[in-house]
Amino acid sequence: MIARFLAPLLSAMLLTAAQPAPPAGEPLQLPPEPPPLELPPEPPAQPDAPASASPAPTGDGSRVVRGRIAKVGSSPWQIQIYTTLPIPAEELRKDKEKDRKDLTKRFYEDMSKWELEHLCGGVLIAQEGSAQEGRNFWALTAAHCLVNLDETLSWNLNEIRVRLGHVALPKATEMAIERAIIHADYRRSGNRRNDIALLRLVPDARTRRDIAARAQPIEMATAPPAPGVTFVATGWGMTGEREAKATRTVDGLALRGSDELLEADLRHVPPTECSRIRSYQKTVRNWPGVLCAVGATVAQQDTCQGDSGGPLTRMERLVGLVSTGEGCGRPGVPGIYTRVDAYANWIPLAMAQAPAGRISRCRVVPAGQPACA
Repeated sequence: MIARFLAPLLSAMLLTAAQPAPPAGEPLQLPPEPPPLELPPEPPAQPDAPASASPAPTGDGSRVVRGRIAKVGSSPWQIQIYTTLPIPAEELRKDKEKDRKDLTKRFYEDMSKWELEHLCGGVLIAQEGSAQEGRNFWALTAAHCLVNLDETLSWNLNEIRVRLGHVALPKATEMAIERAIIHADYRRSGNRRNDIALLRLVPDARTRRDIAARAQPIEMATAPPAPGVTFVATGWGMTGEREAKATRTVDGLALRGSDELLEADLRHVPPTECSRIRSYQKTVRNWPGVLCAVGATVAQQDTCQGDSGGPLTRMERLVGLVSTGEGCGRPGVPGIYTRVDAYANWIPLAMAQAPAGRISRCRVVPAGQPACA
């Protein structure tokens, strides 16, 4: 869906090729996952959602899995998270030499700088200072953008940056990430709940303040969305429909991202319907911190790989973050999104207590204060 529970395929290649050393930091001693919050059962949804579905019709020429290009000036809260680590020259050479019909070929030679560097999306939620002085921002993204499958950290702070201020990445400006905070109860190798992280963004010598001045935080929702309402999801992730774990689109084409921000219209799906998909049950069932959404129109739009951490909005309010899902653009198969109003206590406490200059993990302990490591 627009990038989801895996970081983009390119970043997976980049991690193995560009980092001969182990991931940043030793494995942290994490406490066991907390028990799920038991909620009263919901009434059955009608009609039942299929547990699996065939690919949507092909050849429609659409993008962001049948999305549309966002208008200039829209989504001023959207950010791109990208890596400063280049793909090694030897890896680029080997890929270029592969036959274009080779299913392992990544087509690096066809990709732009912004596509090669792309990792995840994110969304601005607060600012500090003024446009004249140079503002700092707080942003949300998905925890899995910063965490490996063995629960170690994927990056050092100096290996990742953000772009913001324009829907077209070549026209956006850069900012540094001064600190990052991962929800301490997130387990990428577990149930994938609590897929949320905070970033503090600061300007540096590479920041164009005139472009950064166009960036604006979004107001966050304070209550869960009503059943059946529609959302807008945005991202620069993969634009082709694919099935789960596939490395090609359903048309057999290479998976490609977009330098222009793309939008998708989605409809809220109740947990009872969403949890009928077997692979979703451990994340969705009896857990208020997520919501599900599926294509709202006959275009069957969807989020996909590379959109992780990006915003799910309703009436210009932030409702969720792109988290995980089964495939991209599969009719009747919703995606899973982190529900931001469920983290209304964690967000301000983590912002206030997390240390600068590092990636830390914070949780809210029973006394109501964050514990950060």
